[in-house]
Amino acid sequence: MAAGSYRIGIAAVVLALVAPSPSGLQRRLAGASSAQPKRAAPPAGPATPRSAVTSRQLKPPRPADKPPKPPAKPAKKPPKKPRRRPSPFPPQTKGLLQQFLRAEMSDVEEIVFAARQPGRDGHWYANFGYYACDERRKVYGTGGKLYKLNLRSGKLTTLLADPQGGIRDPQVHYDAGKVLFSWRKGGTDCYNLYEIGIDGDPKSLRRITSGPWDDIEPAYLPDGGIVFCSSRCNRWVNCWLTPVAVLYRCEANGSGVRMLSSNNEHDNTPWPMPDGRVLYTRWEYVDRSQVHYHHLWAMNPDGTGQMVYFGNLHGGTTMIDAKPIPGTDKVVACFSPGHGRRE
Repeated sequence: MAAGSYRIGIAAVVLALVAPSPSGLQRRLAGASSAQPKRAAPPAGPATPRSAVTSRQLKPPRPADKPPKPPAKPAKKPPKKPRRRPSPFPPQTKGLLQQFLRAEMSDVEEIVFAARQPGRDGHWYANFGYYACDERRKVYGTGGKLYKLNLRSGKLTTLLADPQGGIRDPQVHYDAGKVLFSWRKGGTDCYNLYEIGIDGDPKSLRRITSGPWDDIEPAYLPDGGIVFCSSRCNRWVNCWLTPVAVLYRCEANGSGVRMLSSNNEHDNTPWPMPDGRVLYTRWEYVDRSQVHYHHLWAMNPDGTGQMVYFGNLHGGTTMIDAKPIPGTDKVVACFSPGHGRRE
């Protein structure tokens, strides 16, 4: 017998000795099943539903039992006192108006100002006219009033109101008897120049300029004329969709309108200086950055001698609403960052 056959034969003998025969296995299983005791069946009777509750399960509370005490409420904390916001103004500015009324403004009783709804455009110059892409889209807001405020008593007087129009740019005459301003009447599209008495008498109201143009930001000139900005130049902002206004002048009755500036972009907020020149903002756009130079310039009242007054060397900052400080050689102006912000 070969070695491989011998090993297989030994394995078969071992399996035969270990594994029981089929008949013996069946007898063992049958004996195990017969040896297990049988469970007794439950007595027959009516079935009790699970939801039924017997009297033993619910016992009435004894008289000695007391209802549980409710949990104690937490003690109320005292309300926190609101924190006072620090004043946005430094301490030295408190009572600034009173200081001015006692010193530099000791002879001033009243001021005149206008309130109006600005447009939605984000540019500082876009506040009149319409968008070039759609003449139905107006740049201006609706609603305006002209006020007079007594600085000492706080009395506020309405000189003129137009809920559907626009009132802007008031300037008081040197004799303090009348006010020059720009008015877009409700239901119309253009601003024109008007004048009214300081008391707001409707009989003193008169129109100075007219036509399908926007005349804004006027100022009285010492020679009796009026300098103002106007869209009569028929130009549009080169990099935007709104009209341009440059410097013009006219006589006190509105006659003799003529252009003072040939700027291809905006001129703004002209104002006479003590030396007779006119100080204004010029948007310098010729061969330069289109968004960086809006600085102060000056010219003679007839439009000659245009030159830089301040700035125009380094880009950035819109300098606007510049006015000389009486009795000094200084000028105060609004500096708006970058390309300027909306009003």
